[in-house]
Amino acid sequence: MKKFIISLLFLTLLLISINDTLAQATRGKIAGRVIDKATSEPLPGASVLIAGTSIGAATDVDGYYFILNVHPGVYTITAQMMGYTSQSVSDVQVNVGRTSEVDFTLAETILEGEVVYVSARKEGIRKDVSNSASTMASNVVEMIPSKNAEDLMTNVAGVTQDMYGLVIRGGYEDEIGFVVDGVSMNDERTNRPYTQINMGMVSEVEVLTGGFNAEYGNARSGIVNVVTKKPTKRYTGSFDYKNSPAALKHFGPNAWSNEDWWDWGRF
Repeated sequence: MKKFIISLLFLTLLLISINDTLAQATRGKIAGRVIDKATSEPLPGASVLIAGTSIGAATDVDGYYFILNVHPGVYTITAQMMGYTSQSVSDVQVNVGRTSEVDFTLAETILEGEVVYVSARKEGIRKDVSNSASTMASNVVEMIPSKNAEDLMTNVAGVTQDMYGLVIRGGYEDEIGFVVDGVSMNDERTNRPYTQINMGMVSEVEVLTGGFNAEYGNARSGIVNVVTKKPTKRYTGSFDYKNSPAALKHFGPNAWSNEDWWDWGRF
């Protein structure tokens, strides 16, 4: 009985660690440093918050902070400390599995002053990226006239589509990992992914075409990591209509045509 309880606890801890690893694959990170504007000394204990949420962090003794498990999107980050003017950085883009660096320089003040707004600068080279990745945010997804996820992926370099499905760097669908909110959508028997997803619910799509980590499991050619939008407190809806002209419902010539290569077509 004692061995059974120990085995059950071990299995529970293993499942929790696996779920936590997959959940981290759908989140991003914000990190940076808060310093004094006049002396350039670090400001320990400063509060850094994501506007409109309850997510934040405090700086350490060297002025550094980091905020984990941030849902992909665009945010405004505010740093504040008693005796200093608050500062906010807008248009901070958080991507899946990436670290967005946001630094603050607070000016000392006696009276409460106005919040200083600055715009975040887009990094030319991501220092924390060790793989070939392409990211499409929700505003980009909405602009691309794609009917499904497979059509959307073909807008990424190195990704094509044939009659069998997606092809990444020459590898077919059974070599591709398709993940939605940390859950693998690949069939356990054929390893082919289920790519049918409502495009209106997509928050961000990340395509890894090489050098991805082993956390994604059985994949050799590439990884498609889809993050859906967070639920809201109000009901919304949309209507999408597509039409195609009348045409034959089969490929090639008529089965009874003289051009058909089957015997009953010729004779």
